[in-house]
Amino acid sequence: MGLFTRASDIVHANLNAMLDKAEDPHKMLRLTAEEIEEAIDEARQVSARHISACKQSQREQQQHQRAADRWEQKARLAVAADDDAKARHALARKHACDASISQLQQNLTQHEETLARLEQDISRLQQIRGEAQRRLARPQPQNSARSAAGITINSPSPSANAAELDRMQQNIEQLHTRLNRYTASDSANQTVAEAFKTLQRDEAVETELTQLKQQRADVSA
Repeated sequence: MGLFTRASDIVHANLNAMLDKAEDPHKMLRLTAEEIEEAIDEARQVSARHISACKQSQREQQQHQRAADRWEQKARLAVAADDDAKARHALARKHACDASISQLQQNLTQHEETLARLEQDISRLQQIRGEAQRRLARPQPQNSARSAAGITINSPSPSANAAELDRMQQNIEQLHTRLNRYTASDSANQTVAEAFKTLQRDEAVETELTQLKQQRADVSA
């Protein structure tokens, strides 16, 4: 079940008009508070997934770094043996590991930024929930459910309570949009970019091979 499943009707409708038509506006306020609670729970679940992704990225970075170190050592041994083919192969593998590390770091940064925004959104939701709970805790007059929610039936303008709920609705709608963006997956055609990266990697391999040979020559001199 998606975020704000039942609240979508409230989010995309005119809440003031709904309250005017509702038989029990106080009940509608209570239902809105329940949807906010659900939103907080789901936002925390999204946060947990991003935290898990951060830890996974960090583990994979460490694995690729160890692999890169091993391939660099193999490249040095190949250079010492005057085997350029093996040296190029080892350096190509090393640079592939380096590229993975760089991509993982980008992913990690994105997850961390998303987590920071989610924490802000959860805080905002908690504030909205507090407002709803305070209004629900107000004493209810016995004569009218509308009066209990702070709504005047014959008032020509929206009541203070309806205006406050409308503001809550706008906040929920904004958070709904952001949370959907957090959980959405990015997709793009990377064919040209990958080809360019391959050319860059080949150039980097040749550059590093030259450097390793120069280092060996300096040691031997």
